[in-house]
Amino acid sequence: MAHPTGAPAYNILNGIALRVIPFGSEFQRLALLSAASAAATCTVLYASTRQWLPPLIYAAAGVVVSQATILDAYALITLCMVLMYHYRDRPYTVALIGAVGIGIHHLIGFSLLPIIAWHLLNKRSVKPFALAALGALWYLYVPIVNHAPFIAIRGDGFSDYMAYFFSQGRLIMGLAVMSKDAVMRLQDAPIIILGAFLAAIVPLAMGMWGSHRNTLLFWLTLLPIIHYVTAMPALQLT
Repeated sequence: MAHPTGAPAYNILNGIALRVIPFGSEFQRLALLSAASAAATCTVLYASTRQWLPPLIYAAAGVVVSQATILDAYALITLCMVLMYHYRDRPYTVALIGAVGIGIHHLIGFSLLPIIAWHLLNKRSVKPFALAALGALWYLYVPIVNHAPFIAIRGDGFSDYMAYFFSQGRLIMGLAVMSKDAVMRLQDAPIIILGAFLAAIVPLAMGMWGSHRNTLLFWLTLLPIIHYVTAMPALQLT
């Protein structure tokens, strides 16, 4: 069981990977899911831009290399974010990807917001995006599997599950903007950004500056940085 609020779709995919991939240890099979997600993200970046620079920037980022070789949901959720931007003109497709992504990491909702705003500014219907709310159904998985030996929540009552989902106190949608170490996080922000993106920081900055006229692309680029700075534990990269 992942930390609150859980990652049910990611856990299910891990279970499938363990049964489908016929070689390697359990760690290697699950790490392969992260590596495949990062590789697929590079492919989508190229398909979206028809240029080699965006996938190269992505692949050169230190945080991508680290997340593509560990057992965590970030490589997979990043793939979902990039896919949503790639299919931004197809709201039903975006909503479907968002519904899957919510089960992997609920913070994908932040990536839906600029796409919805973009559709509103262009006077397009945003009703299809309501389908993304179906992603909440993934979390029915949590009480289903909360049994020995995989007990993450003490108790089976409704209040016990609510306490689990909202146990990260002083967080707003998972962002530590109200946490006691907020000042330390702000001090660590330059280290986290430089340490996470390494050689990719220069072309990334140039790309963001060049895309400032494309409001949607700018905010979709900025949101992951905001997430890493606010959601990662303080001093994790120091």
